[in-house]
Amino acid sequence: MASIVDRGTRSAPKFFAKYDFVDASGERKQRWKLLAGVQTKKQATQELARVEREVAAGRDPFPERVAPSAIKPLLDQWGKSLKNRNADDDRSRTKRQLVPRFGKMTLEQITLPVVMRPRGAGPDERSPCRRAVDDPLLLPGVPG
Repeated sequence: MASIVDRGTRSAPKFFAKYDFVDASGERKQRWKLLAGVQTKKQATQELARVEREVAAGRDPFPERVAPSAIKPLLDQWGKSLKNRNADDDRSRTKRQLVPRFGKMTLEQITLPVVMRPRGAGPDERSPCRRAVDDPLLLPGVPG
């Protein structure tokens, strides 16, 4: 038996799955788990169905996540798997551009703002193009 518990606000919904399970000693226990990434009641209901199936099968519906590792081995593996005629060029670009910039990061750390940040810029620095859009007086030809 499982149910959905809504503990968030309208603007920031948080749905929890509340489910019963039998532990190794045969004792019945109850657990609450945040349904990460779920934004709507419909999505929560679909995720709850998956949780109930896993519990009924005797499996943990939320297995422990594997610790994130650096992305460099993934980039190397991807480079070795390339078979197209552009493979050498792609491997070269990966080695020269992606590995130095993202190689020590985990996959979860690589987000759109991180990718769009200019090379060598600090975490709070904006690109020159973004600064020009934010401050039109920096554009050439604009009277100041």
